[in-house]
Amino acid sequence: MSLQGSADEVRAAPLLGRTFWLVPLPVLAFMVCQFVGWTLAPALTHISVPLDVAEGYAWGREWVIATYKHPALPSWLLEGSRVLTGAIGWPAYVISQLFVVATFLIVYTLGNDLLGRRRAIAGTLLLAGVAFFAWPTVEFNHNIAKLPMAAALPLTLWRAVERRSLGWWLLFGITAGIGLYAKLSTLLLLAILALWMLWDAKARAQILTLGPWLAAATTILISLPLLDWLVRHNFAPLAYAAARTHEASAGYPQFFADVALNVAGLFALMAIAGLLLRKRAPPRQMEEIRSLTHASSAFSPSSHSARSWSRRQEPC
Repeated sequence: MSLQGSADEVRAAPLLGRTFWLVPLPVLAFMVCQFVGWTLAPALTHISVPLDVAEGYAWGREWVIATYKHPALPSWLLEGSRVLTGAIGWPAYVISQLFVVATFLIVYTLGNDLLGRRRAIAGTLLLAGVAFFAWPTVEFNHNIAKLPMAAALPLTLWRAVERRSLGWWLLFGITAGIGLYAKLSTLLLLAILALWMLWDAKARAQILTLGPWLAAATTILISLPLLDWLVRHNFAPLAYAAARTHEASAGYPQFFADVALNVAGLFALMAIAGLLLRKRAPPRQMEEIRSLTHASSAFSPSSHSARSWSRRQEPC
């Protein structure tokens, strides 16, 4: 059952009812500002591409499936943009912002399904308060490439369960497979979504139906080349991640400081909007809170954002 805002709320704010290709104007304006601003800013100020982008271009020329760090989806996209445009630099900034605005659109779509148009618009605009969506997005790397996948996985799973649609189950499997090529930490999100399926009664009732198995088979089929590469290279990216974790084990204070900085603007915007002063939700809103819990799983593994915001500027 989708949760929609009341008709009175929509009539009270006519601007929110206006759309362009089904995208509300406030969300569209937000996406345009993000894309134009954060594409032009590095293009006009950088004399060279960021470190992860330079590394991505280098790996992309080899068209490898993965490296000792990560799967190679960002490298493929960077090399593809270089071949198509004959340039390096600005195409990387364009790709990065396309991934970011796609994330915004998917977040709005999921929010609209769960809570209705007004709340979906508000929730999407609040992403402006997340520091990771500002300057860090000029560096197209695996963290940026993962963003739309991390938003699309909960959306496609939600619609697959709610609509009992094989098409949405198939799309969920495709998204999961592509997400693994963006970054292996997509596995963490898939684990969270699997736990949600076990917890939610409606989702749990569909586990033995065709849909989930179609999604699983699709994911496995898409990721088979990656799995083969990982086996042949002794799961090198996992060893790299373990080594990085060990190196950073003494930096937990900075990690939590990075997380705080990353979301401080979000809470500031919520405070300005009066969202932190609301009274406890009445019982009729508890279903919405349950839905929000599911929606929040899209970005629950927040460490990639915090690490990217770190002032140490380490390569991804």
